[in-house]
Amino acid sequence: MRALLYLLPFLILNSACTRSSGYRQSPGLTLEKLAPKISLGHVEIDDQGELISFDQLKRVTAKIKAESTEPLLLVVYTHGWNHNASGRWITGNDDLNDFRNMLKNLGKASGQKTMGVFVSWRGRSLATFPVGVDYFHRHAAARRVGGVAGTEVLHELGAAARGANPENRIVMVGHSLGGAVLESAMAEAISARVAMDSARGRKLKR
Repeated sequence: MRALLYLLPFLILNSACTRSSGYRQSPGLTLEKLAPKISLGHVEIDDQGELISFDQLKRVTAKIKAESTEPLLLVVYTHGWNHNASGRWITGNDDLNDFRNMLKNLGKASGQKTMGVFVSWRGRSLATFPVGVDYFHRHAAARRVGGVAGTEVLHELGAAARGANPENRIVMVGHSLGGAVLESAMAEAISARVAMDSARGRKLKR
């Protein structure tokens, strides 16, 4: 009985943890067709800030290029705390479904070919504990996600869209701690560009 009591906290914590290996690694789950001119791709990053699969990123960038036969609106979205790519409320909240609906509404309103990329990480680590327990743990993870892998993902997606069609438009959005991911990934690149342009005497663009 005493041994069971010692093991109980471990069992509770283990059963409450969400997956760390990704939810959408297979080709069929990486790419979704939401409507004739609206699609969605997934790129997943692990807790250490590393891409879970380079093949997944390659499938998404290939899809961006394939969809760019006409001007494409590319929306890259990095979710925040308490979310992930599971699509289930108890393990990842409903952020993914909200993004799907936003893409459908955006494509319908603009009449333009639209593609979203859901950049996901382990924003929710505990499925059954009260909100707030893992905030600082997840904040540290968000900063790691915004490191080398996050920078690579955002630049690869942007380069694929720009290279495939110069008329493509790219919007990158980060929600909550996803904003911290976006800031970490882009800040150094933007600062380097500003420094280089200043050194060359170029007029800085807003």
